[in-house]
Amino acid sequence: MGKMKGNRLNTAANVGTFVTGRQQLKQQRNMAANTNALLQQQSAMLEIQKQQAYEADYDRLLNRTDRAVAEGRMSQGEADYALLSARTDRAVAEGRKKPNEAFHELLVARADLDVAEGRQSRDEANAHIDLEWYNHLNPAPKPGTRVTHSFGAMLTASLNSVTAGWYNKEPGVARRWDGVRWTMETMPAAAAKEIARREWQSVTPEGREQKSRTTAGILGILLGFVGAHRFYLGDKGWGVVQAAVFVLTFAFTFGLVGLWGVIEGIMILCKANTFSRDASGVPLK
Repeated sequence: MGKMKGNRLNTAANVGTFVTGRQQLKQQRNMAANTNALLQQQSAMLEIQKQQAYEADYDRLLNRTDRAVAEGRMSQGEADYALLSARTDRAVAEGRKKPNEAFHELLVARADLDVAEGRQSRDEANAHIDLEWYNHLNPAPKPGTRVTHSFGAMLTASLNSVTAGWYNKEPGVARRWDGVRWTMETMPAAAAKEIARREWQSVTPEGREQKSRTTAGILGILLGFVGAHRFYLGDKGWGVVQAAVFVLTFAFTFGLVGLWGVIEGIMILCKANTFSRDASGVPLK
């Protein structure tokens, strides 16, 4: 009898605990729902504040441009462009317009304004649009893509900074970089390489430091395994390659790779055409 009474008491306690647990769970769910609703309300209020701030800024801009137009400090076209720019920036910030789309829209609008106000002809405006759009989409070239007269010159170029010249851009096409931005000048890559070769071969020693053939040859024979003669001639690309090859393959070739530099040193002393000039094209003396 006592045992049955104890079981009933335990059952009642368990039921009470279960009910209490369900109530707590319900309260937690209600609290979570209230918190979520509060966050949504705060987010909505923040968006309203942003919209109000944007409208206030736009109204101030509108007033400034209207006043500038009335005072003759700005044309109506320039005022309209300023307002369009503000609306476009807002559309990008809200995700209603992609950045590239916005850039092109403003670029065209600015060109149209310049044509309308006589600062550019239509052909000039179209060329300006093409140039600006191309540079917007295409970053600066990499040094190693410069069109050079030889593979070694390309290796050396890859170790330097980007300078004005022709660069391999589209397949089989070279495009000119003016040192700051791309131009619309293009030519076949083969033609650009031929120009680079002729320019290298046409360099004269007047006003330039001439490297010694004897010094280069001796460096090749004695220290050619680390590319010393190449570095002396300014051909840093091949110099780095020779030094790296020697370090990486010395154990496997028992140092025979060092003969590479010896052979080139002898070629330099024998006045081989391959080593008639330094990396800049200046003839060796």
